[in-house]
Amino acid sequence: MGVVYVQETTFDPNGFQVLTEGSKIKDNGRLKFKAVLQTLGERNNNGRIYPPEAIKDALEKNKERINKRQFIGELDHPDNGNDVARQGTPKLKEASHVITKVWIEGNKVYGEGETLSTPNGQILRNLILDNVIPGFSLRAFGNLETRRINGESVDVVSAPLLMISYDAVSNPSHSEALVKEYSQLDENTIYQCAGNLCETSLAQQFLIELELQNILKEEGFFHLEEERWWEL
Repeated sequence: MGVVYVQETTFDPNGFQVLTEGSKIKDNGRLKFKAVLQTLGERNNNGRIYPPEAIKDALEKNKERINKRQFIGELDHPDNGNDVARQGTPKLKEASHVITKVWIEGNKVYGEGETLSTPNGQILRNLILDNVIPGFSLRAFGNLETRRINGESVDVVSAPLLMISYDAVSNPSHSEALVKEYSQLDENTIYQCAGNLCETSLAQQFLIELELQNILKEEGFFHLEEERWWEL
């Protein structure tokens, strides 16, 4: 089928709730996040399958870019899909985030990254804080092989795959690719996401509650059932 330009989109969940029992998010603070970037070996909503070996090979070739903080992504894919030079070049002025680590667990590609202090980075950050969590979409050049799988025609992406970036988009194609957790870049409180709810982890919630308990005791408040002190 020859070399084609591909861009993938993932799921955009709704109802993201931020609980602010921990450190408050600064007005202009950047966020760091962990997300599923895409899935492997299964058909996505664009009818494509990405074999693990194709993605592993592409990630290996991008290891240096990732380590040097050059694996940037844009807010939305470039508009002109026919402009090969544009599609193959992440624009600094359009950058919204940088992916700092990528790895594979099972059939999922995970990534850690940071929102940038660019205008688009601030938009991405504010979307997350406003309960609009964008998905991540692969931008790449590769080969597609049409195969019959379970009686259906499926496009299978084969190596070599030239991976350009994972852009942040509103209409992605891998239903499991979404932000799993985020935190203020210079803070320790992590907001974990499950379904449509994000909250601090149990361990961090315990530390927050313990700190509050100490404050209450300093003010002279006590509760006889110490392990349930928060029911004051």
